[in-house]
Amino acid sequence: MKAPKELKNKMEHLTGYIAEWKRMYDFVRLSRQANTVDPDAEKEFLKAKSYLARAYPTVANACVLGVGHKLSVNPLNVINQAVSLEHLHGMLDIQARKFETDWHTVLIELNQCLGELDAVQNELSNLSWLDKCKIRFMPRWEYIVYPFLIFLLLAVGWFFLFKMNVFEGVNIQSLIDIVKEKLSRAP
Repeated sequence: MKAPKELKNKMEHLTGYIAEWKRMYDFVRLSRQANTVDPDAEKEFLKAKSYLARAYPTVANACVLGVGHKLSVNPLNVINQAVSLEHLHGMLDIQARKFETDWHTVLIELNQCLGELDAVQNELSNLSWLDKCKIRFMPRWEYIVYPFLIFLLLAVGWFFLFKMNVFEGVNIQSLIDIVKEKLSRAP
């Protein structure tokens, strides 16, 4: 699970992207209904397309890395279909329907991803303070805990070996010298 601040940032990016995605479709719908295309609307449409293209990597990262969700229709492919409002205005009906279907599929999947991120946020908000710390820091603890446990087991083992007098009559210094000699000959 992601840290709450990182999760909140992903959700904000995704929410902004969805709003701009809807705004792009408003331009498309108006251009299909109007007799002519307004030049100011064309400029705003191109700004919306540019934003959507630039922001896509961040949104894709939020969906894929955030909750493991991958979009089935790439939003960039939908944006590429919409060359301009003039182009959309002159599209054949079958092309326009395909565009609308692809646009709608992306909208649904973006909202699904946002819903999954929201569910993760709700799950995190219900955790105790200690559980949140475990989630945030536990992966780093294994670098400390596992070597410590190995050391502890070895120390306990050596203690019992000495306690049971396993090394009685054995010169420890001679064992250390033998080990050093073997290590010095090793390639």
